[in-house]
Amino acid sequence: MTPIREKNNGLFSLDLVVDPNGEEINTVSTEISFPANKLFLKSLSKDDSFCSFFIEENIDNALGKIKITCLDPYPGTAKISNVVSLTFKKINSGAADLNLSDDSLVLANDGYGTNVLKNLSGQTIAE
Repeated sequence: MTPIREKNNGLFSLDLVVDPNGEEINTVSTEISFPANKLFLKSLSKDDSFCSFFIEENIDNALGKIKITCLDPYPGTAKISNVVSLTFKKINSGAADLNLSDDSLVLANDGYGTNVLKNLSGQTIAE
């Protein structure tokens, strides 16, 4: 995830990005978890996404979960690219961790759907 962009009224935004390290990828699937007692997802924007199709886009603010699966069949991307932009509202004080699930996937555009994901990094929202 990218650095936080502060907004007014307790809102902040951050981008979920993928860095394929020069390898052609075409699919991303992940679940983002966040503390539902501290954060509320106000919006999810796909405007700047490298993905042209969103297969799954489930938001559950009560459970603090966002599930995203998207793809761009051909050619995909080989550069650092935005997947989605998230805007949250902080509803309680204290640090809040946003984490990506261990079963996240970044699939190569190699005809085999090889998972090329090497690192996951979440984000801590400080007070």
